[in-house]
Amino acid sequence: MTGGPLGGALRLTLGAPGLWAVGLAGFLARGGIVAFALPIVVLPSVVGLITFIGPNSVTAAGLAPRFVAIVATVTAGLIAWIVVATIVAAATDLALVGAVVRGTANRSTPGVRTPGPTTVFVIRLVSLVPFALGVALGGVRLGQVGYQELILPSNGSSHFVIRVLQGAPEVVALLLVTWLVTELIGAIAVRLAIVEGRTAAGSLGRSPAWIVRRPLRSLVVVAGTVIGSILVLAPAVIVAGTAWDVVRTALLGDAGPFVDVVAVVLFVAVWTIALVLAGIVATWRSAAWSLAVVGDHRGGGPMDRGDGTL
Repeated sequence: MTGGPLGGALRLTLGAPGLWAVGLAGFLARGGIVAFALPIVVLPSVVGLITFIGPNSVTAAGLAPRFVAIVATVTAGLIAWIVVATIVAAATDLALVGAVVRGTANRSTPGVRTPGPTTVFVIRLVSLVPFALGVALGGVRLGQVGYQELILPSNGSSHFVIRVLQGAPEVVALLLVTWLVTELIGAIAVRLAIVEGRTAAGSLGRSPAWIVRRPLRSLVVVAGTVIGSILVLAPAVIVAGTAWDVVRTALLGDAGPFVDVVAVVLFVAVWTIALVLAGIVATWRSAAWSLAVVGDHRGGGPMDRGDGTL
C-alpha cells in the first residue's frame, strides 16, 4: 500500500487531520453508527420482539391496526434516516473529494468545478437502488426464516438475529454484493460529477462504463479499501465493546466508585480512539477513490483542504 491510489490516499490522509472529522461524519451517516452501537446495545430477545409487536398482530381478519402503525412508523423512520444520511454524505463528499480534486487536478481544465449539493445528493440517493433491490428481494426470505425461527428455533443457544442470518446465507451474500455495487457506482459517479463537471444523470450513466474500462483499478481500490477498513475498524470496535463490558461489570458490581470512574474513563478513551480511527479510514477511502478518478485528469499540486495548502 505504498503506491497507487491506496498509498497516495494514505499519505494525503495522514497529512490532513482536519478532514478526519468530516470523514467520520460521512462514515457514521452511511451506517457506521450501527457498527459502533452494536457492542453496547442489547438486542431484543424473541419474547421481547413478540411483546413489542403484539401477539395478535396477525388475525383472521388481516393485519391488526397496531401492527400496521408499527410498520408505518418504522418505515417512516428508515426513510427519514436515509434522506438525512444522504444529505450528510453529499456534504462530506463535496468536502473530501473537493480537497483532493483541487490539489491534484489541472487547474486549466475547464471541466473541473464543484457541482451543487443537490447533484451529489441525487447521485448518492439513486446509487442506493441496487442495495434497495437487494433488501427488497432478500427481505422476503429473511421474513420466512425469521417466522420459522420464532415458531421452531433451530438453536436455542444463539441469538434470534444470528440464527436468521445463518438460515439465509444467500441473502447475506446478496446484500453484501449489492452494497459493494452501490458503493462502487456512487463513489465513481460523485467524482465524475466533481472532476468533469457532469450532471447527476451524466455521472451515473458514465460510472458503469468507467468501471468496465478500468476493471483492475476498480477491483484494487474496492478490495483494498474494504479489507483495510475491516482490518482497522473490526479490532477497534471489538476493543470498544470489551471496554463497555468492563464498565457494565464495574457499575453492576460492588468494586467501588474509584473502579467505576476508571472503567468509564477507559471506555471513553477507547471509544474516542476508535472514532478517530474510523474518521481516518473514511477519509482514506474517499481519497483513494478520488485519486483513482483524478488519475485520468492528473495535473499536479498539493492537497488543499479548503482552509490552507497541505
